[in-house]
Amino acid sequence: MVSQTRFVTSIILPFTVFLSSFLIFTVQPLVVRFLLPQFGGSVTVWTVTLFFFMGMLSIGYFFVYVLKKVKPKKMIALYLGILFASLTFVVCLLLWWEWPYLKPITFGNEGNIFFHLFLTLFISIGLPYVLLSMSVPLLQHGLELYENTQKTFSLYRWSNIGSLTGLLSYAFVFQPFFTLSVQRFAWFSLFCACVVSLGISFYLLYKKWIPKSKEVKTFTTPPTVYLRNTLFFWILIPFLSASILMSVTTQVGLSAGSFTTILLLPLVAYLLSYIAAFRESSPKHIQIAIILSVLSTVVVLWKIPDAHTYPLKVQVSWAVLFVYSSCYLLHKTVYQKQPANKGGLPLYYMLSSFGSAFGAFVIVVIAPIIFSTYKEVYIVLSFQLIFLMYILKNSFFPRHSSFTLRNAFVGLALVGIIIVLPLVRESKESWIVQVRNFYGVLSVGEVEVGGDRLIKLLSGNTVHGMQYVNHQKIIEPTTYYSRTSGIGLLLENYPTTSKIHVYAAGLGVGTLAAYCDSFERLEFVEINPAVVIVAEKFFTYQSLCREKIVVQVGDARLMVAQSNVKYDLIVVDAFTDDVIPEHLLTVEAIETYLAHMKEDGILAIHISNRFLNLEPLMNGIRKQLHLYGMVYQDDTSTQSSLVSRWAFFSTNSTILKDVFQNTRYKELIDSNPAIVWTDQKSSILGLLIQ
Repeated sequence: MVSQTRFVTSIILPFTVFLSSFLIFTVQPLVVRFLLPQFGGSVTVWTVTLFFFMGMLSIGYFFVYVLKKVKPKKMIALYLGILFASLTFVVCLLLWWEWPYLKPITFGNEGNIFFHLFLTLFISIGLPYVLLSMSVPLLQHGLELYENTQKTFSLYRWSNIGSLTGLLSYAFVFQPFFTLSVQRFAWFSLFCACVVSLGISFYLLYKKWIPKSKEVKTFTTPPTVYLRNTLFFWILIPFLSASILMSVTTQVGLSAGSFTTILLLPLVAYLLSYIAAFRESSPKHIQIAIILSVLSTVVVLWKIPDAHTYPLKVQVSWAVLFVYSSCYLLHKTVYQKQPANKGGLPLYYMLSSFGSAFGAFVIVVIAPIIFSTYKEVYIVLSFQLIFLMYILKNSFFPRHSSFTLRNAFVGLALVGIIIVLPLVRESKESWIVQVRNFYGVLSVGEVEVGGDRLIKLLSGNTVHGMQYVNHQKIIEPTTYYSRTSGIGLLLENYPTTSKIHVYAAGLGVGTLAAYCDSFERLEFVEINPAVVIVAEKFFTYQSLCREKIVVQVGDARLMVAQSNVKYDLIVVDAFTDDVIPEHLLTVEAIETYLAHMKEDGILAIHISNRFLNLEPLMNGIRKQLHLYGMVYQDDTSTQSSLVSRWAFFSTNSTILKDVFQNTRYKELIDSNPAIVWTDQKSSILGLLIQ
């Protein structure tokens, strides 16, 4: 019996808990990688998916709380029955269903996008995820009733190790080195192994290892009365920590886009804060953490408006440190208020997970409805400061201190926050209109430069177009489309006397229409319906070329694949903020564009970027598809034109050389660095600007 006990507690249970946690945290980025192309590559896909999994986790913990009141035999039979039903469902998905389940999306209907995203997540992974989330607390709870607390917390440590290993291995092993098909098959294979391991664990734990005399026990423990403020803290603190994670991840996504390797890092910091907080710490260590958290919160609160001016590595490091330092104290508070009665852990887990899910819900669903910009991050940070003041009051002012002194400290802190908040602005400019939707925030404003007035459009923090208000200059192309830019030179020196048929992925303000005389037909495809409305209402480029222009709402890659037209020129400039969705730059995407180009057609890709050097990616495309390619950078920066960088491809090198013969273009050659993205495998790591 002793050897069997050791086998269960030292090998079977730790392995099962580790594998369950590993699968829970690897499936999140894996599913996002599958969904991004179908939903336009928006960073919101990541935050919505994270919220979905938090919700599923809370549902799993709720079922655990309910099942703990059932007798062990019935509980195990019910759980294992559902578990093996889930296994059958997953095998069917793997063999007969394209995973994840995708249907055409109506991009003009934002509610439809959210509905399809949730439906896809629920059908493809909802049931297996809920069951995996139930497994760890069920095993912990069962072991608590029959063994000592030390062994129970060893399972908790294995759960943390599995979770962290899952996140890090996906970011730095699975995504860079394995295709999506291999990742998918590996996950489902490990899930099958986990189901078998869970079955063995429950069988040994509840049927053989536990003495017969203990079988009469149930999971019902003597009722425990918890103070309201204790239950409130179990919900409130996870609510605040999840709100911090979601709002900071959104801010990182404004610069990093939907690249899962980068977006995983705040989640890693969040998980590490849990691991570090759920252990005993000295008071001195906690006081140091409080000071660091206060400083980091104030700095982040003050610097968010200018965050986009820093290198991406600095922004991400900043975000990771802030999430860790802030959430550590929050999670430490939750740890200190855990139930003394072991039977209260299911309620503890359930309420904490509800708080986390609700915090994610507020940031992902409620905030975009209430705010036209990302103002929720300031509110979340302000509540974090208030919480820190509460902690400071108790840490640096002993409980026997004067009531007036302790609360005066908190009062002064609140007054300080009230004074600071109005001074913190998202921008120093006033805007005509700001619009927020699934794809981000659009801001339209008016500026005056050198006596000329211009209307400009920003997506996030990046200029996406400008136009002169002065009627004498209203037709003048600006920003990345000026006459000295790569695309400007191409259109003004295009090697044909006839007018050309152009397909443009990304509308912006419609600046490309300024070259109307060159076009037979100009087809814009824009995934964000708000951009279409703003470009039509506040900018007049389209009206100057109305009879030749068609604007469609949808994903540029999916829509060009459905077209029967052969184009002279395809222009890819589909940025959200400063990042282009990666599914538009894979080898398969470029092959789709080439298949719809004329024999001597030209592919132009806008690669200007503050954070990524996309030239190696362009060279990888050239080598993989045996094209002629070049990069042209325009360093001209005036009141209306911006520094721009364009890449051009053609099967006919003479055409591009003739257009740029008197310019300083850079030819892409084999000796230059080359990186290839495919629909199955891609990584941002080799493209980061130092």
